[in-house]
Amino acid sequence: MSHHSGGPPSPEFAEMMRRMTSAATDLEKALQSSGPTGEYPNGKLAPCDQGGVTFTLAHGDGRVIIMYKDPVQYIGFTPDQADALADGLRDMARAAREPTAPGELPPEREG
Repeated sequence: MSHHSGGPPSPEFAEMMRRMTSAATDLEKALQSSGPTGEYPNGKLAPCDQGGVTFTLAHGDGRVIIMYKDPVQYIGFTPDQADALADGLRDMARAAREPTAPGELPPEREG
């Protein structure tokens, strides 16, 4: 992977994310809804498992970004969840390559 951070977002990163999205309020809303869910829909993976976590996928400046509200050490998926993440990442990758407005979703996939 070419970029990562374990610390809190810097003001520069927050500003870059605002530039990369079409509406800063949508990004703020997405980030506020991201984070721990407090639920264990598939049981505990390990004793240190803190339950489900949500995240936000975005694109801009030719990059795909997965944003978490809080630091995350690991994340586990069921096969169906992994497929859904892969689909979302492919959508964001395609959008990051296309000359669309930052944060704009690509057209629906055929199929």
